[in-house]
Amino acid sequence: MVRGRAARQDNNGAWEGQNCSEGVQVAVSIPPMAKRAKKHDRWYKLARWQHLRSHQLRIEPLCAFCLQRGVVTAATIVDHVEPHRGDVNRFWLGKLQSLCKPCHDGTKRLVELRGYLPDVGPDGWPLDPRHPVYNQ
Repeated sequence: MVRGRAARQDNNGAWEGQNCSEGVQVAVSIPPMAKRAKKHDRWYKLARWQHLRSHQLRIEPLCAFCLQRGVVTAATIVDHVEPHRGDVNRFWLGKLQSLCKPCHDGTKRLVELRGYLPDVGPDGWPLDPRHPVYNQ
């Protein structure tokens, strides 16, 4: 924590200022709200989750999203099909899927934000039946 009256926050969320008691320049970085640790983050470190994770990767070793596109890729991440959003029951009892890192960080994020997969078939039409073009 920065003490003294000269401290101020810059545009990136870092605190800058001068510690009045010592006359030393200090810069402390505070992560944005989205990157701060959440209460449920500790669940991923439990042995129970590590067991569920290894079991899921054993029964589904390939990325589910890549398989839908006809690509064979080894899965490295176990993901909740429906986001648990801190609900302990959804976290432990919810359906899981195996994904590769690019699909988890990219495609899965788009699905959660938009509600459908962005993939398009060779005919130019979206592959996901939840796409808005099919809701007409």
